[in-house]
Amino acid sequence: MNVPKVFIPINYYEMCMIESQVLEYKKSGLYEVTLGNTKIMVRMNDITKESTEAIVVGSNQKLIHDGGLAGLVLKAAGEEMQTEINQIISDVGYIPFGSCVATTAGAITNFKKVIHTVGPVYYKISKWCSKMLL
Repeated sequence: MNVPKVFIPINYYEMCMIESQVLEYKKSGLYEVTLGNTKIMVRMNDITKESTEAIVVGSNQKLIHDGGLAGLVLKAAGEEMQTEINQIISDVGYIPFGSCVATTAGAITNFKKVIHTVGPVYYKISKWCSKMLL
C-alpha cells in the first residue's frame, strides 16, 4: 500500500520531546518514533525541498504569511499561491480557529498542496480557551 506523505513542521522544542522517545535514528537524518499504531518520521531539512504530497503550515485567520515558515513557503511558492489565498479570503472573509484550507504549491514542484492550519494564539487568550477552540 502506497501511503501519501505529509510533512508537518515542528519546532526545536517539539523535536527534543520526540527525540527523547526516538526508537531509531537513521544516517539520513531521519528520526523515527512509534506512538501506538502511528509511526512518526521526523527529518530536519528545508521543507520546500521535500518531495511529498502536501506540507502543513501554521497560519492566522486571514492567511497572511509575512514571516516564519509560512512566509518562507509563500516566498518559494510565489504569486500563484498568493492569488489563491487572496481569492479564498475574498470569498469567506477569514478562516475559523481549528480549521484549515488547502492551496496549490505554486512554483514549488516537489509537492502539490499546502495545507494552511489556523490555531488559536495562546498568549492572547487563556490556555483553557485555546484548548476549547481546537
